[in-house]
Amino acid sequence: MAPATSVHLCAVASPRADVIDRIDRSGPRRRRTGGSRSSGLAPSRRIARPAQPLPVRFTASASGHAVLHLVSTPLGHGPALLRIDLDGRPASHAVVPASGRSIPSAIVLGPVAAGPHLVEVAPTGPFSPEAAIGDTALVLAPEDSWEGSVLRHAPILVGRSLPELGGPYQNVVTDTPLLAWHDVRPAGPDGSRLIEYTVLWSHEDGGTDAPTLLARWGRTTDIEWVYRVVIARDGGRIPGTAWYQGRGHVPRPFAGRFEGDRPLLQVATDNNMVSDRVRGVLRFALAPDSTLPPGRPREIAMALHPWTFRLSAAEVRAAGLVERRPDPSGRSVADPRDYVYLELSTARRPAGRHGSGLAVAVRLRGSRRSHRSDDGLVDRTITRNGPVATAIRLPSGARPDDLVEIVALRVPRAGAHDEIGLEGALRGFFLDRGFTPGIPIAYPVRKTVLTEVRPRAVLWSRRSVEGPGVAPPAGLPGSSP
Repeated sequence: MAPATSVHLCAVASPRADVIDRIDRSGPRRRRTGGSRSSGLAPSRRIARPAQPLPVRFTASASGHAVLHLVSTPLGHGPALLRIDLDGRPASHAVVPASGRSIPSAIVLGPVAAGPHLVEVAPTGPFSPEAAIGDTALVLAPEDSWEGSVLRHAPILVGRSLPELGGPYQNVVTDTPLLAWHDVRPAGPDGSRLIEYTVLWSHEDGGTDAPTLLARWGRTTDIEWVYRVVIARDGGRIPGTAWYQGRGHVPRPFAGRFEGDRPLLQVATDNNMVSDRVRGVLRFALAPDSTLPPGRPREIAMALHPWTFRLSAAEVRAAGLVERRPDPSGRSVADPRDYVYLELSTARRPAGRHGSGLAVAVRLRGSRRSHRSDDGLVDRTITRNGPVATAIRLPSGARPDDLVEIVALRVPRAGAHDEIGLEGALRGFFLDRGFTPGIPIAYPVRKTVLTEVRPRAVLWSRRSVEGPGVAPPAGLPGSSP
């Protein structure tokens, strides 16, 4: 067995966040490389092998719910699949895609009692037999804290095993679960609260095609809520309030198995719907302890974790969906770096799912042509309320300084007579050569309403920021760095 890895502690927002008070750092050390921005501690870099699991030992001074953070890199030619055990019991798998680059993972280990514990990390399955494990951290949320309640009810996903998509290990190479988070809202006057858990996958093999994902959601990943539950003030589950998102995006009452209070859910369809009937090999316990910033679309999760753009782009390309000049009405997309990614906030009156469509058009310097998010297809328009995101394909090599005008368009749909209000901020970015979001675009949007009579409104124009005596806002194309 390899010597115990170096571990540093991460605090959570709780007065009792220091319940892990001793890490066993015994054993010989290997030379460290790199550094940790968050703590100033140099991360270790150890090699984990199937017969030599990497051990992480810790002692908890009180009971709680543990989360393991680690950074890993595959060392073979393909992806690596890590098995993570707590005290000899399986806690989760973690996929290390074949990108050749390190990615972070946050894993719910489960409830732990006061005392010593052992976490073991090792490659498993028919994949790369070695993985480099970098910086590692443990977090323990006290049992009586809000963070503890969120982790106590966090779902465990069992990997998809559809025969037509590759068998029991398919989520290692396609539609990989990458991130999880939660939302919370009051559920009643008794202090009960509803927690909703959401997962982001690297793509979706079925359901919405890649061009429509970009046009309507500004991404090639898949984002779905998987589980909802109402908890009482004491943190316990209220009977009859557990639901999951089943086939066809239909909410269904959960009637499956729990591990403690954590439901087991099987990824059951090619567009990542889940089922409470569980049978599979892979187990994903992604840590959902974070929430998203208010007033932003769910896609902000990718900007907060920019490595997800690179992984999703690699998967879309591997699936043969990237073309240099894709047919606007087809199922292929251009290189994801050839798009500008935008977000804005909408308010429809009356609100509803069957309203008019919203598209965004961009014009570039030296051209009269407008590049539209929907490619002129009504089925690719945005029909949601609230914060939304989209992506517009531009000629290869276009950059922020090439933008001249950004326009919002109300697109008629049969029987729709609603109005679309726009306000707040127009935000966006381009991806750089490494598929990382570049300098952000940010500009306030004057309150505007799109109607049947007035279906077009300019959200931003270079003329407005380069006119006489007008200083461009920071971060906007045309502004100084």
